[in-house]
Amino acid sequence: MDMYDVFNNSSDLAEYAANKAVEILNNAIKIKGWAIWVISGGSAPMLAYKYLVYNHKNSLDWSRVYIILGDERCDNDYEQYSNWFAIDKLFLSKMSFDYKKLLKPGFDEDNIAAAIEYSKKITTLFSQLKSNEIDLLWLGLGEDGHTLSLFPGFKEIENMNELVIPVFNSPKAPANRISLGLKCLENVNNTYILAPGVSKQNIIPKIVDSSTSNNLPILKVISYLKVHGSKTNLMLDKESAELI
Repeated sequence: MDMYDVFNNSSDLAEYAANKAVEILNNAIKIKGWAIWVISGGSAPMLAYKYLVYNHKNSLDWSRVYIILGDERCDNDYEQYSNWFAIDKLFLSKMSFDYKKLLKPGFDEDNIAAAIEYSKKITTLFSQLKSNEIDLLWLGLGEDGHTLSLFPGFKEIENMNELVIPVFNSPKAPANRISLGLKCLENVNNTYILAPGVSKQNIIPKIVDSSTSNNLPILKVISYLKVHGSKTNLMLDKESAELI
């Protein structure tokens, strides 16, 4: 891992991530007239979304931002499991987004159909914009080294051909999910990995010193992004960085 930042706590980390998001998205809109942001679920992004709602409602033209969700849990209990439901309730519905620009994934248990449909939505978006450029990618990190819904030992991380991949037998409920594949991430400008918390302590040293742990999904994603020119930033707090 080339670069990481350590913040005092998860709130400081979330505030920085939110402010950088506004800066990056604003710059993209000024240059192109639009921006694409791949968002993430998880506790740290949710803190950042809350900060954006309270501090940045008018900091940019949110109607020019396209939103893609990095991964979704596929289960009929939408309100309990869906990343989109939680993010929409806290953040998307509170801002002046153009809902036609928010690429909402399917969430029922047929994750094969959901992956196909979400891939079509992303393909259509890239075609309309004549670009697959993603201005900002937010990634979470699991204590096992997973990111998106790409888990250690699962074959999905090797898929280089599909924009969106169905994931089965997830070690965390629900079992069925969809996830962006590496192919969707071949033109990312800025990547931020939000990884605070004591539960990340044991995995962080393996990421910072990647020489012994190159099979971790997060490291495979980082390597892919780096090869394709993305600036990747690992964001830690004192708890998650304690064992470095």
